[in-house]
Amino acid sequence: MNDFLLSFLIYMVPANIIGGATFLVGRKRAQMEAIEYFAIYAPYLAFALMSLGYLNNPETMSSNTTLHAFAVIFQPIGSGVLGGLALMPRLFIQSESRKKRLMTTAICAAVMMGIYAISRLLLFAVLGASYS
Repeated sequence: MNDFLLSFLIYMVPANIIGGATFLVGRKRAQMEAIEYFAIYAPYLAFALMSLGYLNNPETMSSNTTLHAFAVIFQPIGSGVLGGLALMPRLFIQSESRKKRLMTTAICAAVMMGIYAISRLLLFAVLGASYS
């Protein structure tokens, strides 16, 4: 199975559990729309873009199974939790117009994507410094 497909399937579990629960509560309380649910997949985009370098390199993956497990299993779980939380601020920010509600969701998804990318860059910088 392709590593990106496997990581996406692993990502979908926490993202859909947390995001789905938030969406079900938000449908009635904050007038969430169905299109807003796709915001939970924004952090996976950051994960996929950041992991292009090491998931596509078969020499790196076959020689280091710990890195493979870390990249394919544990990273999507962390980004899935952040993806599920991308809908959470919509419960607390009320607005009357559809445009403002969608803009709030888009900003929250972009912020979660940025938080994930920055935290992974800092993690890899610390790991790189500790191994050298």
